[in-house]
Amino acid sequence: MDIIKTTAVVGTCARERSAFARDLAALTGDALWSAGRLGLVPDPIDEAASLIPWLRIPGADLDTSAILEFPASVPVEEIIARLAETPEGGRLTRLICVVDVAHLLADLASESYLPVPADGPGVDYTGIAAITATQLEYSTHVALVNTEYLEAAELGRITGLITALAPEATLLLETPKDSGPASTIPTHSERPGWVHVLNDDSVPVAHPSVSVLRWEQIRPLHPRRFVELFEDHIEHGHFGRLVRSAGFLRLSTRPGVTAGWQHVGSLMSLEPMQDSATLQPDDELLALGQDLALIGLDLDEPALRGCAG
Repeated sequence: MDIIKTTAVVGTCARERSAFARDLAALTGDALWSAGRLGLVPDPIDEAASLIPWLRIPGADLDTSAILEFPASVPVEEIIARLAETPEGGRLTRLICVVDVAHLLADLASESYLPVPADGPGVDYTGIAAITATQLEYSTHVALVNTEYLEAAELGRITGLITALAPEATLLLETPKDSGPASTIPTHSERPGWVHVLNDDSVPVAHPSVSVLRWEQIRPLHPRRFVELFEDHIEHGHFGRLVRSAGFLRLSTRPGVTAGWQHVGSLMSLEPMQDSATLQPDDELLALGQDLALIGLDLDEPALRGCAG
């Protein structure tokens, strides 16, 4: 079967994302389905998959690839999982996250929410900060736009942060003029920088202001102390700017339960993931106690460890 290379374009800044997708299509000659088109239906990913085969109708140019611009509300993990290889021959080879560098830090700290597809009836809501971080972390390429509005030093700081959040992504300072590689995007979940930290993989620190560290502690935390750490200290910038943290932890009120921790800006979530009482002999323990990856700007590591320890 003839493979149809597909590029997904994502980003929370709709105007910049759409402009990039149009420029990419103009330079490559590839077919573009915009977020305005895909967002008209309840399931934009399913709509995209149904449109891709039209590029191989009789008489069509076999060199034409597909560019799919998705609304910010479409989960990037779903895009990768469902479009990596489609039965009709589509192959997702690039996922480009378009970033307005002048607004990235504001987006990562945003307290606004977007409606996203729910598993059942109704609508769920996800924070823009979480969407921004996840799109970066799972992208194969990060397209930097509006770089002219930043001084060189600040641009270096922002690109350094992006590299820490998404160490496997390639940074783009201009629109590519080709349709990308032919290889399929890996569907594994180990692309994010925080996963690299917890796996003891190297995370490049491309700017002196960028901080990447791992915090481990066997003793469970009291939930009140943990909340106070974030609300009274971290959110007020007492240890620098903690942009992203994720990993596993145990609370003293439920010491046998390992919870998954996700945090971006002021958004936090804690979800039970493993109960020691139900573990089987062959099950792998997620963490003995606290095991968190911390990524930020100008973090005071000794003070942060001292307060959390």
